[in-house]
Amino acid sequence: GDTTLLPMRAPLVALLGLGLAAAASAADGSHGRIVAPLRALRGGNLQGENAEVASFGHSNAPLKRQGAFKIARVLSQSFIAAPSAATQPHEKKLAAIGYKEAGVDMTQEDDPFLVAYVNLKLAACGASPVKMTQKEEGFLRLVEPILKTYQEQQHLLCNKGLSLCPADQRIQNFIDDYFLDVDGPAPKLPSRQLKLDRHGLSKMLSLPKGKDFFQNSIISSYRVGQGVLHNPKNDKRTTKGVFHVCDGGLPVSMEKKVIPKLAFKRLFDRALNPPDDFLTVPYTANEEEKTQMFASLLLRPLLSPEVPGFIAEKTAEVRFIVPGSMVCNLDFVESIFGNGDNPDLAENDAALDPEHWSGTSGLVILAPHLVNVNAKDLGLPHKNDATPRQLSDGMFWEKEGDLYNAGSAFKICARDSRGVVVTIIADNYFGYCKKEVKTQLGYAANLYGMAEEEHAGGCLAYPAFDLGEEFDASNLGKVANKGNAAFLGEMHAYYSETAAPRVWKDTVALMGKTIEVKPEGYAIDRQFPDVWYLPETAVFSMPKQSITWTAGGKEQSANLKPRTTYLLPSGYKVEMVKKGSNALSKKKGGQAGQYEKWHLKGTVAEGTNCHKPATVSGGGKSEISKRLQDMIKYGPVFVPSISEDFDKLDELFNKDYSKVSTDATHPSVIKAKTLLDPSVSLGSIIKLMTPQEYYTEEHNLFVKTIPTHLLELLAVIKQNYKTEWGADWRSHFHTDAINGDLGHELKYGDQFLLSSYLRVGFRSAHDQDIPLKHGSDGDAWRLFTLRQDFFPCDKLQTEDDISASVVVPSGVAKKSLWFRSNRPSYKFSQNCEFRLFQRPDEAKHRGFDKICELDMSKPGCFISNFQPLNREDVQ
Repeated sequence: GDTTLLPMRAPLVALLGLGLAAAASAADGSHGRIVAPLRALRGGNLQGENAEVASFGHSNAPLKRQGAFKIARVLSQSFIAAPSAATQPHEKKLAAIGYKEAGVDMTQEDDPFLVAYVNLKLAACGASPVKMTQKEEGFLRLVEPILKTYQEQQHLLCNKGLSLCPADQRIQNFIDDYFLDVDGPAPKLPSRQLKLDRHGLSKMLSLPKGKDFFQNSIISSYRVGQGVLHNPKNDKRTTKGVFHVCDGGLPVSMEKKVIPKLAFKRLFDRALNPPDDFLTVPYTANEEEKTQMFASLLLRPLLSPEVPGFIAEKTAEVRFIVPGSMVCNLDFVESIFGNGDNPDLAENDAALDPEHWSGTSGLVILAPHLVNVNAKDLGLPHKNDATPRQLSDGMFWEKEGDLYNAGSAFKICARDSRGVVVTIIADNYFGYCKKEVKTQLGYAANLYGMAEEEHAGGCLAYPAFDLGEEFDASNLGKVANKGNAAFLGEMHAYYSETAAPRVWKDTVALMGKTIEVKPEGYAIDRQFPDVWYLPETAVFSMPKQSITWTAGGKEQSANLKPRTTYLLPSGYKVEMVKKGSNALSKKKGGQAGQYEKWHLKGTVAEGTNCHKPATVSGGGKSEISKRLQDMIKYGPVFVPSISEDFDKLDELFNKDYSKVSTDATHPSVIKAKTLLDPSVSLGSIIKLMTPQEYYTEEHNLFVKTIPTHLLELLAVIKQNYKTEWGADWRSHFHTDAINGDLGHELKYGDQFLLSSYLRVGFRSAHDQDIPLKHGSDGDAWRLFTLRQDFFPCDKLQTEDDISASVVVPSGVAKKSLWFRSNRPSYKFSQNCEFRLFQRPDEAKHRGFDKICELDMSKPGCFISNFQPLNREDVQ
């Protein structure tokens, strides 16, 4: 029945398309640009990356297509994507409002669409436009007849109760039926809404035109150099007593409060009648005629990832309706989940695309003024008449002036098995908005089945290794006969092996025209010239600053360079990097500074998907994906007495360890005559020097007598040892003489050596093992030594808080998985968030979270609960 409304909505669609086209023509003097925007808005034949947006839900849409989650991402991502040559300016502006490339904010001077589009939206809703230039006023006069026609049609639709968009109508139908057993008419969703159908529109509307500050009784908003800053009046929240559920429908767990249906209905009525100042749209706050209305947003969050051959991508449907002054809350959820486009259009009607819809609809209404409602006015019983559950939940009043929920913030919902959930949040706290989308996704997943909403964090972690000074790619995963042999063991074989061995010709065939193959037998990526492709016989040498390989029966060579990535046929990556540098840029070159040293770094091609499901708040979802480099400190290698320590090392290297295990067949048994043997890895030495239950008591007691500095020194020598040295390893290490005495800083040739330490917190006077006796708490670190060949993983964050997953039988997915995979079923998980909302806990200490510092220094940020600083404050 909803589709019968579409012809009557067409004038607004035509109006907006005509308006934007006219604005573009006014800007550059061109003509004839009306047809393409109309096609875009009506779901016609768009070309390029936005073709999916145009065809979504349309009768001519492709049968095999991604769902609305991709559409929301396309609409929201277009503001950071560079425009292609085929993209017309007006098409790009239809996808996003108020942004340049790379997320930089636009001004009215940058883009003539901004004020024109906003004024069209306001006028179409019956509100007064903001102040305009003469050219903009002329444009509105041009389209005034169309506007009046559209407004008259809207009046007719409102009078007949047919003005709601399809999603709102589905929700309204549920509301009407849900309250049939309660006296009085059911609450009615506002028919007059400012619908935010383009990414960035909410951000633009959250501050007065041409001004940098907005404030009312519940929010203070600022325009800052990095984007926008919104500080709610109360920025700290608790979950105690917050979650309320309406009686009637699905069962309610005991930790939540149950509210009678009559009380919920009365709260609902009050939620739709907020104070006038709450309804004021900030963009118009300084105008003589302020716009006061509700603003709304359509979200299509992901419910289940697509698994080809098993399930199509599924999305839920969530509508946000908020008083105009809280449009910044819509900016917040839009920034995280994307924009679902215009809810009035057929191509955005989830019911017309059942293959990609979960069948569930959700509504979220913000109503902070409800904290001032009296409990008695809601029809709650007096304490003497309350049931035991009502007494437990506080659903009663004792004195005439008692406020509902003691005047504290809360959120309340009504839901049943029909697939519609309605939530009212009596607060404007941003976190509640995001968590409510998460809650509604969990509800939708439980009803739909096979899918699950997960409170999860995760990343793709690519193990990295210190390859020392020399690396022969042909020895990958083997025991090398020369060079730094300790780093080429079974771990490399496990991570770098492919189902079939990869050779140079496989690289050429796979990459095709994307690489430029050189006559010398290597290739350079055409798009990224700092990426080189080398054969499997490549040998890397730091001392010689060279790479050598064999091609066409001849030895070829090239200079080993920093700021260049070298890829082997297996996908294994080799780079020349500074160990000891915690800079963000991996392309940093130049001479190594103090406690920095050039090393060869190897990174495997196949990353590990680190997925942390079912995680409580504060359980480490974000930390799993943060880079470890910011927690590592570097310093020199010290020896108390080089001669005595080297004598003790000789004894440790050459001791017989073949009988230290209680089980002679245990894999930990080392049969080599010396620990410097290339078949003995550094990892096996670390295990050997750590007490274990499978070692003899005698060996465990022996290990405990070895000083910590000697164990660290043993690892340093092992890491830098080369097979061709034989037993003469001492001559390669020394200390300088200071004031006629031997120094304590160990050096290798003419180079200094590095020790790396992991920072895990501060020392305290209350520490049991080593209490802090000198200095203050917060001055001294608690550090732990890292193994000498350690390099932190390269990480790509994939999840942070809300994920959707589906479990499928192995027969469906086996062919596209890693060749080692062998399980009866597999879980596919995908992040539901378009952008990740982070708490910069460590960033308040400079240098502790450089990624966050970098992110917050970029434009386009949404920031909350920070102090705004002007130039004088900073100085």
